[in-house]
Amino acid sequence: MPWARQGASRQLPSWAGGRVWRESRPPRGLPAVRELGWVVRRDLWGRGIATEAVSAVITALLEDPAVAEIHARCRPEHRASAKVMEHLGLALARRIDNDIERDGAWMHSDVYVRRVAS
Repeated sequence: MPWARQGASRQLPSWAGGRVWRESRPPRGLPAVRELGWVVRRDLWGRGIATEAVSAVITALLEDPAVAEIHARCRPEHRASAKVMEHLGLALARRIDNDIERDGAWMHSDVYVRRVAS
């Protein structure tokens, strides 16, 4: 889902280097959960791009009556991503230790959740 095609007001050039996505299929055993993720090119950090793009996706998810929770996760040291989640109404729910292995090292993830009022 390129940002410019997901309702963000900013028209970003194709070289902007980032994506926001949501899992089209809910996690197994959690039919009412949708998980978001995003990547922003490092030289574009701090410009509100992730906040605007993720906000547009959340707005669309809130219109789906099948969605009860929205999840997102980040590494604990990624405070900027955590701030985006908190700003958009997601709250820290739990930490998953040794969640992702990269280059021979295990990393933890903090999971943020927004419950949708029914």
